[in-house]
Amino acid sequence: MILRLNLFLEFRKSGIDVFTIPGPSAVTAALSISGIVADAFIHLGFLPRKKSIRQKVLKEFKSFKKSCGGI
Repeated sequence: MILRLNLFLEFRKSGIDVFTIPGPSAVTAALSISGIVADAFIHLGFLPRKKSIRQKVLKEFKSFKKSCGGI
């Protein structure tokens, strides 16, 4: 994983465009070119619209040691 990240960063430093080819999962496509070290990640899916419930859900995942993302 670190080798891929280093290669990605070197491409960006050199001005080489890095892009993804969309597939069945927009989340993994975005993550693959984000530069985030994410050998494991948690996709939270669609977060609740109501702010208080959304904050409660996010608070539950705050202590996780993995990358998290939600829509």
